[in-house]
This record gives sequence, C-alpha cells and structure tokens, in this order.
Amino acid sequence: RTYETRVRYETGYKDFHRHSVKADNAIAIEFVGVSEGEVNIKSAKGLLIDGSIKNPNGSTTLEAGWDPDPSDGAAPDDGARIRMTADTAKIEGEQVTLKARNGIGGDNAPVRLDVQDGGWVSAASDAGDIRLWEIAGDLAVDQVATTGMVTIEAQGDLLAYHPASLILGNRVELISSTGGIGSDSQWLLVDSAVDIADSEDAGLAALAPGDIYLHETVGDLYLVSVQSVDGDGNPTGNVSLWAADGSIREAEAAGRNRKVGRDHSGSHQCNDHGHA
Repeated sequence: RTYETRVRYETGYKDFHRHSVKADNAIAIEFVGVSEGEVNIKSAKGLLIDGSIKNPNGSTTLEAGWDPDPSDGAAPDDGARIRMTADTAKIEGEQVTLKARNGIGGDNAPVRLDVQDGGWVSAASDAGDIRLWEIAGDLAVDQVATTGMVTIEAQGDLLAYHPASLILGNRVELISSTGGIGSDSQWLLVDSAVDIADSEDAGLAALAPGDIYLHETVGDLYLVSVQSVDGDGNPTGNVSLWAADGSIREAEAAGRNRKVGRDHSGSHQCNDHGHA
C-alpha cells in the first residue's frame, strides 16, 4: 500500500504606495479696493459730535454750513458751527479737515483730535473762534484760519506740516504741554492780529516747555506772551520770533490776568504776562 502526502505553501505579497502633496505653501491673497478709508460728513446746519469718529488710515472731512447748491441763491447758515458735546468725543484720523461758518469748538470744549503720525489737521471758519486740542502726541498743522481767535494745544510738539503751513487769526494762542512749537529747521508761520484795528484782544501768545520758533508773515507781530517754561514757571527753552514784514510790539490785550493753558473745565486760556 502506498501513502502520498502533499504539502502546499503559499506566500502573499502586498505593495503599498503612498503619495503626498505639499499643502503648506504660502497662498497669496489680495484684497480688492483701496487701502485707506474716507469719512466725509457735510451738514447744512451745525455739527454736534457726541462720540468718536475713527478713521486712522485715511482722510476725514467735517463741514458745517455746507451749501449743497450755491447756484440757487439761498444763503447758507452763517451760524453753523462744529462742536463736541461729550468729554470723550474725539476725531481720530490721518488727514483731518474741518470747515465751518461760525466757529470750530466751544468755549469750554475744544475739538479733541488724535491725528496719527505723519498726518495733519486743517481747519477753516468764515468767522468765530477755532479751538483744537491734540490729546495724544505731536500735532502737525496744514492750514488754520479764521477772523476770530485760534487756540491750538498739543500734548507733544506743535509743528508745521510743510514750509507753507499757516495759522491765521486775530488772536492766536499756541500751547504745547510737553514739547516745543515749530522747529529750528521749519518755523511755524502765523498771521495774527488780522483785525487789530477793530479789536483790542488781538496778538500772539505761546506756551511750551521746549523751544519756540514763530514767524509772523504779515505786518507787525503784536506780542501778548511767548514763554518757554516748565510747570513751575522756570525758563526751560529758547524763544525765537521773527516779524518778516514789520516790528515786534507789545499787544494791549483785553482780558489781562488770564492764564496761558487749559483750566480744569477744559477751556483754553491765555494770560498776557508782558514778556517773551
């Protein structure tokens, strides 16, 4: 008898193939549109600002007494003003332009600004006073003009934005809390006492702990008070004044004994101390 044994061996093979695609490469994303914002607010009447206007990378324009149709013969509102009604209200922007018929800012409430580095402010009113307060850092001025009083205060330096920048008013008061006014390389141009024949309260006043450089561009410079002093009244910096087209005279200002600076209510005041 014959026995037969058969043994079968099986061996299997599997092939695994892995493929990958690099997915962490940078993907370019481009936003369509402009990189700067624009705020343009116009009112045929006055403008009351109760909150903050924020446009840090663009132009901001506010106009009170806007005439939508100059050809219709209707007179614009000559009493239109720009005023702030809240202590926390401010205008934050890179280029800030303010226009009004009868004043910008109130007696105890200047227009609070936060102009960004490299930016400027421009303010013009047909009549009335202009009161501006830069609450943070330096302030560069483009053009500021009215037939009334101009009061500008900056927390840091108060500077000219370009060589032709000009501040025009009947009584011009300039204040820097921690810096200077103008610079030795670019003096700040002013045209003060524009209506001195009809007003005793006219002339130029300035206060800063740093150096002061002021250039009166037209006629005589009627000096109210220009001081570079610290909070205790000690001299701290240099004062340079230039009347390109006239003389430097003492102003007979109404309202003597008013202090240069800002009182606790927020109003800007200026005192004729009778010296530069």
